Amino acid sequence: MDNSSKNRGDISIIVVDDMKFNCEFIRKSLQNEGYNDVRVAISAREALQQLEERQAEVLLADWVMPEMDGLELTDRVRQIDEEKNHYTCVVLLTARDDIDSVIEAFDRGVDDYLTKPPNKQELAARIYAAGRMACLQNGLLDAMKTLRESYEGRVTIDQATGLGNRLDAERRFSELVEMVESRGGAACCGFFSLNNSEGLLAEYGESAYIEVLKSIATRLSRAIRPNDVVARISDAEFVVGMYYHDEEQLRSKTYKRILQSINLRPIKTSRGFITISGSMAVSCCTKKNFYSSAEDLIAAAAERLSKDTSEST
Repeated sequence: MDNSSKNRGDISIIVVDDMKFNCEFIRKSLQNEGYNDVRVAISAREALQQLEERQAEVLLADWVMPEMDGLELTDRVRQIDEEKNHYTCVVLLTARDDIDSVIEAFDRGVDDYLTKPPNKQELAARIYAAGRMACLQNGLLDAMKTLRESYEGRVTIDQATGLGNRLDAERRFSELVEMVESRGGAACCGFFSLNNSEGLLAEYGESAYIEVLKSIATRLSRAIRPNDVVARISDAEFVVGMYYHDEEQLRSKTYKRILQSINLRPIKTSRGFITISGSMAVSCCTKKNFYSSAEDLIAAAAERLSKDTSEST
């Protein structure tokens, strides 16, 4: 079935709570609303095992659980998603309402949250929205996979990661610069470099190193909007391009979040889990600070990264 057009009854849901009564209450509430595929788990580990066996569109979990809380569970879910080229929408149940906790949850990859105890009508509405989001995301992932496979072998595709290469990046960044020139706004380049790439290659070998690069490509692609640019331009260097209609939309935390999405979790490879770290610098093209070419915009971000790195060592 097409991921982007599932009926409510076909959406797969996993409910996770260490209190079995709560699981059964939510399952019954959702089944009464027409959701037929609702599984329950009384621990985070059981939920992860269920996800490994069969994917789900929505995971609804209690934030506070023994052994593994909702945020740790979200990290593990994102790891499984990365491996299976799938997106699971994570919704947490919580008694917390302070803004810092909410921001932390969103930064860690949580999609939505509900206060406890959940209202039946709000629960059904939020799960419907989460299921729809997951189906759209998975439809996009399927389309991207098909597109990459159809373009395999073309000169603008990086064979190791399936991203665009430097030639493709320069073409697409040129379009962003032209948009600034004609419409205003801002075009930004985030330049990411994998730290100690030579050491990783020497320690783990080429096969595992390529797996690391593929995972970085996946994490970058998932951290940006569908129309943004992401490309691998050299061995261990990637670029992310974003256009903003209004300069006021520029936020440094956007790129900090992208960098965190790469550095947050170890990468699973054939040689085991590999912990990586990377650095990122940003350059922006505006009417007042205009770069006449894509090459200049990318070079400015690379130079800034080189300067920041040298100053910190």
